[in-house]
Amino acid sequence: MSYQSIDIVVSDQHNQLVEDVLVRIYSEDGSLIFTEGTTNAQGTVSFLLETMTYTMRFYKFSAGFKQPQLLVIEEGQNAYTYDVSADVLSPNASSNPLMCRCFGYFIDMFGKPMANLTMHFTAAFNPVVLNSALVVPQSKMVVTDQQGYACIDLIRCARYEVLMGISGDELRQVNVPESSAADLPMLLYPRVAKIVWPSESQEVAIGVPLTLHPTVYLTSGITLSALNSGDILWKLDPDNTASLTSLEKSLEIVGNQSGVLNITATRVDNSIIYIPNLPIGGMPHAVTIL
Repeated sequence: MSYQSIDIVVSDQHNQLVEDVLVRIYSEDGSLIFTEGTTNAQGTVSFLLETMTYTMRFYKFSAGFKQPQLLVIEEGQNAYTYDVSADVLSPNASSNPLMCRCFGYFIDMFGKPMANLTMHFTAAFNPVVLNSALVVPQSKMVVTDQQGYACIDLIRCARYEVLMGISGDELRQVNVPESSAADLPMLLYPRVAKIVWPSESQEVAIGVPLTLHPTVYLTSGITLSALNSGDILWKLDPDNTASLTSLEKSLEIVGNQSGVLNITATRVDNSIIYIPNLPIGGMPHAVTIL
């Protein structure tokens, strides 16, 4: 037997690549699990598998797949690409271009749909005029259905307070992204998702300050308002080749010896747990000291 490289590519009913799909590789009869992986932002997960026959299963909340699917790896082919179709929940966009459709599923601690969960949305902003119409702050209650699903249209870029009818009630603050749709659970419990840099890498001479302007995105689609807000711990690797100062809108690096260093970032608050628990995207970021 030999080993072959295979790429599993997952796309939805609209031919959009699907991220965070858990792919598990089983024996042909499904009795043994060999390996697993999660699709990246390109909807792809790669494996190195022996030449034999496998079955595959796919998992993503609010998405459906044909289960199981047969995978045959044969001799003499250097690389395989296997395309998988997913039926992903995608509600119609709001008819109002100023609104964001926020939707998602809720489950209980035993993995069952959380039906009849109440969420009271209250505008956390002063009365405003939106396209000549007065927006009057008020409260609206949303209740999950028997599948644990909830959906509500919120004003883009607005802020709301949400009282969730969990044990003891919990008050959350929601910042709505500039988007036609958003994941409601991630709006309620956002965390740092990725960092986008103006360019892939930078070069700077020893002793010359280098100012960087990265953009930090939360899982809710909102950008972090300040780089020194305490949400991210910025570090250099190695840490003895330069100094790093975190400012509100920028990072400043001054090198003291030549070489390549990496800027890394970790989440300070890990109380909100995501599964799969993916690292911050866009890291590390390389800087060359000349």
